[in-house]
Amino acid sequence: AVCITDDGGSSGKLLRDLGCIAVGDLRRAILSSITPRGLLNRYSSLNLEQLESVANALQYILNYRFNRTPNRRFLKAPSAVLSQKLRRSIPDSLLEYLDKTGAAFLEDPLLKDIRLEEQCLGNLLLVSSIYSQRKGGKQKDAPRRFTPTHLQIMKGIQDFACRIGAGPDTIFPAYTTQGELQVLYQHGVLSSGEAKSARKHSSFPVDRVWVHFVRKPQVSSELLKKIEEADLIICAPGSLYTSIIPIFQVPAIT
Repeated sequence: AVCITDDGGSSGKLLRDLGCIAVGDLRRAILSSITPRGLLNRYSSLNLEQLESVANALQYILNYRFNRTPNRRFLKAPSAVLSQKLRRSIPDSLLEYLDKTGAAFLEDPLLKDIRLEEQCLGNLLLVSSIYSQRKGGKQKDAPRRFTPTHLQIMKGIQDFACRIGAGPDTIFPAYTTQGELQVLYQHGVLSSGEAKSARKHSSFPVDRVWVHFVRKPQVSSELLKKIEEADLIICAPGSLYTSIIPIFQVPAIT
């Protein structure tokens, strides 16, 4: 379960334009979950010698960050950011998926006008996967503001994860509802937002941490089932205040 209160950097820029959840930490979790089995199950043409090169190529593509003069070609054809040697290691069907997902972002009326400056390419592809789940996504009369449903977010994440070799039902957002991190310090100062809290180095200890949700947070039933059936639950390395405590404050998970 991945905490999604990140509102800085590329994720923060996307949140200001979209009614979606933050995807930066999800992208990192998906990348770290790529396995040899996941790649081989999805792309039977691969052999064991190719796996490391494919994983390296995906890491480079999904972590690529546009500069202040972005080349939109890299979104339409993400593999263009790679050297020819790395590009040749990627199966054709995976290249086609990345190209199709990037092109869908540029064609979607809700996404095409988003500025690419300093955006993370992997975040844009993951958002495109989520927004592609809605029916009639390319209609000219689409609303200017759209909030993906719980099912659309989950389907978009799972499709993306499976395509790059992370496997099905591996990565889940802790919830699919927008929320803002709140940090209250013992001297009474309240800091709103994860990015702002991370920049603030208060000499006072934290008194309380919580998430202000726009509505009752929705949690995947599959995630809850995995938690209930787990023999062991590990809190992975990360910020106690911004990555772990917020998850344990989601009622369904608690």
